Amino acid sequence: TMQHFESREALNDLCEEAAKRAAAGDRAAIGTAVHALTEQSDRNWHIQFIPEKYQADLLAWLDATQHFEMLRIEEMMVNDDLGTAGTPDRVVGYHPCTVCGRRRYILDLKTGRVDHYTELQIAMQLGLYANSDFYDHETGIRTPHDDICRCRAIVVNLPAGTGEAMVQWVDIYTGWQTVVEVARRVREARKKKNLVRQFMPTADLLRLIATAESRQELDRIYTDHRGIWTSEHTAAANERLKEFTQ
Repeated sequence: TMQHFESREALNDLCEEAAKRAAAGDRAAIGTAVHALTEQSDRNWHIQFIPEKYQADLLAWLDATQHFEMLRIEEMMVNDDLGTAGTPDRVVGYHPCTVCGRRRYILDLKTGRVDHYTELQIAMQLGLYANSDFYDHETGIRTPHDDICRCRAIVVNLPAGTGEAMVQWVDIYTGWQTVVEVARRVREARKKKNLVRQFMPTADLLRLIATAESRQELDRIYTDHRGIWTSEHTAAANERLKEFTQ
């Protein structure tokens, strides 16, 4: 998630810097600039500097989000049970969910790829937001909510620099169930102990057997290394023993 900015001056500075970096081909900077511009616009802050290459992106964002009421913008959320924190781009108002009846939804702007390679990750991320509390980083106060839909969230897929946006529903119920399952498996995995032990070199038994000079020496090799002795060693010892009796 993108960093929250406390003033339009900070956002203006960011946009200017991002424009310079984007000119050098820094794709991350392009995405950062698009996020910053949309935040400025949604907060009704005066946008001092709009690089020409981002104007189409901003218009695409405004067109894609015209049906939603912007209720919360870049507000941090935490889930204390899982020990996670993050910042959804928006919480928006829309028609009530046909399953749970809630009218508020997590909405996230994605300036990178949204496809079958990333859809589970996105569903898990937004599902986690919908099951988290709002958090004031200055006071540490958590504000629970029960009005955000936990069935679906909204993604605005706006590849930076294209001027084209697609609005998509995301199944965050499945995403959240996956988060819960992964968290359970991680907790179980953390219970496993003694997975790392000190390295102790072991003898090359096949070499020792091949160079043994008597039955007594073979017997001693077996006695000293009984713990790692295998059927392969037995076969090698028998072959070596035949050489003594020839």
